[in-house]
Amino acid sequence: MRGPIFADNVFRTLKKDNKSIASDLVGQRRLEVDMIDDFEKILSFLSELDINYVVFNNHLTRNISKSNKRLFGITG
Repeated sequence: MRGPIFADNVFRTLKKDNKSIASDLVGQRRLEVDMIDDFEKILSFLSELDINYVVFNNHLTRNISKSNKRLFGITG
């Protein structure tokens, strides 16, 4: 449900039908920071579908911290 195909379907439907909905629906796209290889494709997707609200997640630090390694410079 959280994959790129699902996101594509949701945001295309939102763009197409948003003018016929009584309330404002604002899409939010969450991206993992390690998706840097897909950055150009992501920018194109965001621009094409008028997505202006993007949140960058970093679950990588959580996975590393579970492995009992100490990461310097990362707080939180």
